[in-house]
Amino acid sequence: MNIKVSAIIDYISLLVKKYGEIQYAQMKNTFRVANIKNSSNGTKIIFQVIGKSTFLECTPAEILSNDAFIERFSKKDIQKISYAHAQNEHLKNAQQPSSPDLKLVAQEFNITSGKIRFTLRDKDGSTLRKTAAEVVLDKTTVKKLSPQEALNIGYIAGYEHSQVTYDN
Repeated sequence: MNIKVSAIIDYISLLVKKYGEIQYAQMKNTFRVANIKNSSNGTKIIFQVIGKSTFLECTPAEILSNDAFIERFSKKDIQKISYAHAQNEHLKNAQQPSSPDLKLVAQEFNITSGKIRFTLRDKDGSTLRKTAAEVVLDKTTVKKLSPQEALNIGYIAGYEHSQVTYDN
């Protein structure tokens, strides 16, 4: 009889442990990107609280500026948000008149193998294709970027580096 009670207690403790693991996994990724909306006012990220029918809307900058908020999204969603933020900043910079000393402008972004590759175009029309990490490590390229574009590319490079470090 003691063996049966012990087996039942072991089984119940296993269930409680598995339930705790499931709860922890759900708490870690509580938000999911549902849609990315581009408008004249800028880019908006519409995200859902997982398990609820609640949808919220924020700008990419609002999400990326809060570390506790970022931790509640999956890695793929953070990559989408970072990409939307970079595109939004690129559109803002394209709408502003360019300064005469600005030599490189990020023209397009491509996500390949988990890294964002930038196509940089200078005033002469020549292009340069580099990943965010390659741009950040090349001081002459960084000097040719506007401060906002350098900041955006640096943020993306830092995020990609943090993901590589934790995954390996």
